[in-house]
Amino acid sequence: MIIRKRRRGKSSLGDQVGIGGQKRIAQSLAKLGPLEAVPKIQRENGVQVGDFEPMLGFLDHLGMRRGLIYKKLLEHLRQHLLQQIQFYTQDQKEALLQMCLPYVETQELKIVVEKVLKSIGPKFPRELIQGFSKEYFDLDLFLPDAYMHEIWEENTECGHRQLSNLLLNYKQSQEMEAKLCLSSRSKGASSGSGETASEKVSLSNRRDASSKRAGHKHNKKNTSAENSRPFAQLVSAAGYSSKLYDTLLGMIRGSLIKFESPIFCKLRLELVHGLAFKSYNLSDIRRTDPCYDIAMSLHACLQKNRITEANAKEIVSMIKNEEKEIGDFGMMLAHPDIKTLLQREIVKVLGSLVVRRILPRSESLSQLSQLSYLLLLAYRARDMVSHLANESKRFRKPKLETKPLYVFYTIVALMMTQRLLGEETKNDRAGQATQNTMQKTMNASAKASPVAREMIYPFLARAARSGDFRSMSSLLVAATKAGLQTTSNNRFMQEFFETLARLRRKHTEKVKELELIMDKWGAACNVPFRKVARGSKPTSRVSQ
Repeated sequence: MIIRKRRRGKSSLGDQVGIGGQKRIAQSLAKLGPLEAVPKIQRENGVQVGDFEPMLGFLDHLGMRRGLIYKKLLEHLRQHLLQQIQFYTQDQKEALLQMCLPYVETQELKIVVEKVLKSIGPKFPRELIQGFSKEYFDLDLFLPDAYMHEIWEENTECGHRQLSNLLLNYKQSQEMEAKLCLSSRSKGASSGSGETASEKVSLSNRRDASSKRAGHKHNKKNTSAENSRPFAQLVSAAGYSSKLYDTLLGMIRGSLIKFESPIFCKLRLELVHGLAFKSYNLSDIRRTDPCYDIAMSLHACLQKNRITEANAKEIVSMIKNEEKEIGDFGMMLAHPDIKTLLQREIVKVLGSLVVRRILPRSESLSQLSQLSYLLLLAYRARDMVSHLANESKRFRKPKLETKPLYVFYTIVALMMTQRLLGEETKNDRAGQATQNTMQKTMNASAKASPVAREMIYPFLARAARSGDFRSMSSLLVAATKAGLQTTSNNRFMQEFFETLARLRRKHTEKVKELELIMDKWGAACNVPFRKVARGSKPTSRVSQ
């Protein structure tokens, strides 16, 4: 049996397989024509086994199809070759692998490559690994995972290229999933437009109650990224060796800096849980990734759908002051679901302080310091990672600006108290002066504290749920002055718009007055709020 080795010249169509071979065949047919090109293709790329070629004419005379002939011959030769591999020497096996490797993407010949690799041993021949940068480009994807990951580890260029493609595929799959969720939500909102306001409120209350009772079930749906194919491939690569894991973590940090997308913050947290779930060596994971413990604590919070003050205190105690780690801590905290839980807990704690009437006291507001500090790390995640990537810049650990933040919390708590007691703003000069002073103080504190800016929209959603138009107006003005975008708070903005649509029927005049403020807010923050509020598809800025 004569095994033809893949030639590098352009004299034969056998030099390329798949799409490349199809292009060469098309070019040959267009240049020479079918009568001349087909015999040439058969002559140069036909099977050469002894005196088989003269027999083709006789078989053609008998009416046998060439495709069936070649298929039967391929099956017979392949079976014969698989039986003979065990008798080859190591050098013969490596030579056979080098000849068969270009055709590994062909399904009928892939089994031959796998059989040769299995007989050679657990390690891929080192002299062939560097060829995957050019000669065997992308053919590593058709090899078994163990050999593929070994090639990625030894061939730096190939490993970076394939991991980068996996990260891009993961990003695209997550964006597509977000678009599908958004479209299904908008369809559900439009289908229920015929219900009365009271029916919608009661239905919303029932849904909220059921989601709270089964919060862990709801979070299982939110972790659908762990079931996606790109994610599974990333976990498999990261679990192969600590070198690939470090490489992947560095690329995730770089992707966050490049794309500024929270998708990679989500991946940073779920990658650790994926490795633990797949039962990889946990001691190696802990040694390679110092963020393992905090990742598992955050994932437990996701499962119970809440981050309590005790959880926040425990997580803060785990955060180390080392520069290489705090950036990754911030990325994990910037997971969209983690940020949402932190913001909801802050709103809940401040509301409980108002109900218990223990404000204003600085010691009572200190209960929010741990949650606020975690939110600050999440807000500064990209800045911390970029500072660590740029060695010329001096890294500084973020510090919580307690004074402006506590001022902001105090003003919001005061508005909650006035709403709770049913107090109305007086229209005289004293009342207007007090209101203006509170508004200026809120604007200044929101500009001075990034955590205060992050909390504007969560408090806005709460004010809408309670029907507090005064608080909504003040918070929208503060957002306007701060030029706050909706990118990182889209969930709370959706809640605000949905609640505002329900309030429109009962409080038409107040909603119209509020929309005058929203016009200025939308112009300053580039938010087409009227389209979003009426249920139409939001722009990319809002839907990110």
